[in-house]
Amino acid sequence: MRILVVEDEKVTRDNYVETLRERGHYVESAEDGGEALAHINGHKFDCLLVDIVTPRMSGLEFLAEAHKRGETALAVVVTGYAPDHCVGLNGIATVLSKPVTGTELVKCVERLRPSEEEPS
Repeated sequence: MRILVVEDEKVTRDNYVETLRERGHYVESAEDGGEALAHINGHKFDCLLVDIVTPRMSGLEFLAEAHKRGETALAVVVTGYAPDHCVGLNGIATVLSKPVTGTELVKCVERLRPSEEEPS
């Protein structure tokens, strides 16, 4: 899968990226929603892994703007604050509460992969 990780905490972002790459996924990362918008221009992702609270542009603002621009990737929101009521908005498939283990992260993201697709 092609995954974009949007997380402002560097250690957490690096952990997510490393965990997903170890499972064979192609992963790009951004510190906030504004930086993430630059990543989606001209790129196709299967999953957006997004923290809600990021500087400059929140994860929810990023998802709303990405959705307006035609982004169709499903999103996993990872946060210490998000209620489940945001599921279904702007492509949000599920919400994970921090702290998230590597096992939880991988299971959640890989559930979004079409069954016939192999890790990429």
